[in-house]
Amino acid sequence: MLRCMNNDSIQMTHPSSARSVAPRRRWPVDLLAFVWGLAEAVIFFLPVEMLITFLALNNPLRALRAAAFALAGAIAGAAGLYYWGAQDPFSAMNLLAALPGLSPEMMDAAEMALQERGVLAVPAGVFSAATGKAQVVFAQGFDISIVALLAVYAAARAVRLLLAGCVAFCLGAMLQCFLPRRVAVGLWAVAWGLGLWWMFG
Repeated sequence: MLRCMNNDSIQMTHPSSARSVAPRRRWPVDLLAFVWGLAEAVIFFLPVEMLITFLALNNPLRALRAAAFALAGAIAGAAGLYYWGAQDPFSAMNLLAALPGLSPEMMDAAEMALQERGVLAVPAGVFSAATGKAQVVFAQGFDISIVALLAVYAAARAVRLLLAGCVAFCLGAMLQCFLPRRVAVGLWAVAWGLGLWWMFG
C-alpha cells in the first residue's frame, strides 16, 4: 500500500519519521481535538470527524491519538450538558433549539425515544449528532444515571470516530494510488461540504 502513496504520505506513516516528530508539535492538534469534541457535545454543530478524517488520510495512528482526545472531550461535554439539563433543562433546551439541524420535531423525537427505550436510544441519537445533545439533556428526567448515559454515549461516540477514521484512511490510500495528495484533500473537502449541506441545508 505504501508504494501507491506519494512521498509525503510515506514520510508521515514511516515509523522513523513518526519518532522524529517532536511531541510539542502534536499537542496543538490533540488540544484542538479535545476542545472540538467537548464543544460539539454541547453547542458546536460541526463534527470533530472533520479533523479526524483529515488526519486519517495519511496517518491513521495520528488520527487515532486525536480521536482519543476528541472522545475524552465529548465525554466531558456530555457530562456537563447532563448536569446542566438536570439543573435547568429549559435554558439548556433553549440553547440547543438555536443550533442548526435541531428542530423542535427532532427534540420531541429524542424525548419520545428515551421514553420508549431508555438509555438504549442514546446510540442512535449520538449517530445523528443533533438529537444526541437533546437526549443528554432529557436523560435525567427519565431516571437515567450519568454513569449509564456516559457508558453508552462513549461507546457510540467511539464507534463513530473510529468508523470515520477507518473509512477516510482506506479511501485516502486508494485515491493516492492514482491521484496527487492535494487532489485527495480536495475531494475530502468537497465530500464534507456536501455532507454539511445535506445535514444543515
